[in-house]
Amino acid sequence: MADWVIIVDDDVMNLKMAGELLSGKGMRVTALKSGQLLLDYIREKGIPDLVLLDVRMPDMDGFETLERLRDLEDELQLGPVPVVFISACDDGINEGIALSEGALGFVRKPFEPANFYETVAGFIRENKSGPREHADTGAEGIEGAGLFDGDLNGLKALSEIIDERDNKRNALWMGKEAFRHVYRYMMRYLERYNVTAYRAIFTINYISENRDSLTRQEKEKISDILRDTIQKSLRNSDIMLKLDNERYFLFLPEIESENLDKVTERIKEAWRNAGFSDVADIVCEYELIYAGSGDNM
Repeated sequence: MADWVIIVDDDVMNLKMAGELLSGKGMRVTALKSGQLLLDYIREKGIPDLVLLDVRMPDMDGFETLERLRDLEDELQLGPVPVVFISACDDGINEGIALSEGALGFVRKPFEPANFYETVAGFIRENKSGPREHADTGAEGIEGAGLFDGDLNGLKALSEIIDERDNKRNALWMGKEAFRHVYRYMMRYLERYNVTAYRAIFTINYISENRDSLTRQEKEKISDILRDTIQKSLRNSDIMLKLDNERYFLFLPEIESENLDKVTERIKEAWRNAGFSDVADIVCEYELIYAGSGDNM
């Protein structure tokens, strides 16, 4: 049976292009122009193998659509609908939010015909294969979403992971697979205790002459140094996720804005003291999450 993909985008040309690229490879494709149409369609037709969901749409954007989709899953007692966000914006905050809200990943527009099908097929294979049933709390971050199945077991597993870290004083660095599961438990904590959190992203902004002259290995080393610098500057209740070699996404519960400014400056100062300011600047963007509402500013 052919894999079934639902594409949700208010741009008809994007729907047509994505549909042709996927259906031409034998996939079954359903094209919808709004989040509400997606909710209505799934209520009537059931769960596809994958939903490609545009971030920026009128009336109901992709993030609100996913939130309502999760509510629909609870209402109809459905399994989680696999979602991949699509966007024309190169925005780390949006990518981090997408992962934290339970998306499998993030695809940029315009689509690249040469690899679009393989990218989508890869997400479908990943989702069908299921999560790995182990956790690794070593240097490469936590992996293994199987620990987070079920509310009670998930919270217990999260507590055990936090207690078993090599350095309990530093922030918890997680892999993408585990992060999207843990984030949902953290949001429940914020809602239950009526507290707030910040989402932030740190970006390595290479000086122009260095971007092309540095090797991949050199950039990976610089990225690792930034990771260690951030991790040592945060609290053990904070969570960080590596998006790529130039960006780190942070989830910071129960922190005041003035303290966030101090942490940001401390990280930048440590970066300068390490002698990397001549190679690249560190840029930080952040936004406040309001407890209980899921809104941000």
